Amino acid sequence: MGVSGRAGNWLAGVALVVAVAVLGLAACAAVMPGAAPGKAPGGKVVHATPAPQYYPHTYIPYPSSLLITTYISDVVAHVKLKSARGEVEHSAGSYWPVVSYEFEAIEYLKGSGEDTIWGLVFVEHPAQSEEAARELAARYVQLIDPLHTGEAIVFMEESYRHLPSTERKDHYYLGAFYIDWSIDSEATNPSENYSLAGLRHWLPMTSSEGVSGAAGEEAQFMLRHPDGNSAGYYPEDISNAPEEVLDAAGAPVISVIGLSDLRYIAKNERGLSEQTIYPASVERRVGMAAQNLTAEVVGDAIVLRWDVNASPSALGGVKGYRVFRQSSVEGNPDFPASGRVESELVKLADATPASSRMSYVDRAGVSAGATYIYRVWTLEEDVYVFGEYGAEARVAIAAADGATAAGAVVPPKVNSW
Repeated sequence: MGVSGRAGNWLAGVALVVAVAVLGLAACAAVMPGAAPGKAPGGKVVHATPAPQYYPHTYIPYPSSLLITTYISDVVAHVKLKSARGEVEHSAGSYWPVVSYEFEAIEYLKGSGEDTIWGLVFVEHPAQSEEAARELAARYVQLIDPLHTGEAIVFMEESYRHLPSTERKDHYYLGAFYIDWSIDSEATNPSENYSLAGLRHWLPMTSSEGVSGAAGEEAQFMLRHPDGNSAGYYPEDISNAPEEVLDAAGAPVISVIGLSDLRYIAKNERGLSEQTIYPASVERRVGMAAQNLTAEVVGDAIVLRWDVNASPSALGGVKGYRVFRQSSVEGNPDFPASGRVESELVKLADATPASSRMSYVDRAGVSAGATYIYRVWTLEEDVYVFGEYGAEARVAIAAADGATAAGAVVPPKVNSW
């Protein structure tokens, strides 16, 4: 039984709080991708994924991190699409259009089942007769995103109250065609909330044919829709790192994920989830920071040295370190204090860990007698899992012959949701 069947689980509650908190920060501008049009009952052209619009005070499907999405799903499977067809469900006195995807199950990353499974999509467009609902279902099949073909990773739930057929063996709830009736009374702009442009419960394979590549090549799956997410951005775009850390070389655009990483997340979802809970995430990030940072003046250069403490994480921990330098205007060797004005922060380099002991030599115009503050930020390989960067280590030193200084790790600021 997955999380949907055990709502009292403490971590599911935390995941919900996180999702709600992040949703509150989401942009209201909905950016939708283009898709093949169909026809509405009135003969109007219907676009499955409309042009950008403003949706005041309405629900926007915002994707969670893959870690949370995996945890709250009952079944996570590598599948190949066999067919998509329109069906009808009778529930709550109405007839509801349903899009039914038939999948070949290539591998279960979470859960188990037969070789053939079905992912059911609820359409929020009731009809008064089975015939009318069946006609609507056929129209919605035409509105399926072109990315929904070939192989994919799908995240599904065991049941959904409006879809009695999800109680059948190997039939699961995948998502819904969402319609904002407050501004779209004719249902001309429905959207698939399970797509990459929505909740991201369907990760298409990256190959143009949507099928596995040659032997020995790991399958890669898309994390971003070519035209973006309806909420305006993805969880991986949010970081606790200062803007200068991101802007110095641009935030990493993580657009794909490998099958082995998805397997790792599914296998270790519990332990990885516990690492995201405050204050555990603070402890984890401090452990990923540059340890025992020191500075030493050697001739006309300043040499930084630090230890690498690569704690286990989804993708092996530390990707690298971003080194910055700042001059102390007042010549004070201490770290910047409130009200002090420091010189502009300058990025010196990105350093890739080559061993457990690292060093960086700064010869970029070091002036004798000047005081410099060095900031070393940890860059992690698992931003799409935790949505964060590692902590920062700082050291300050006056450029005098033979001078040495010891730094410290600055505890990161995190959201205590």
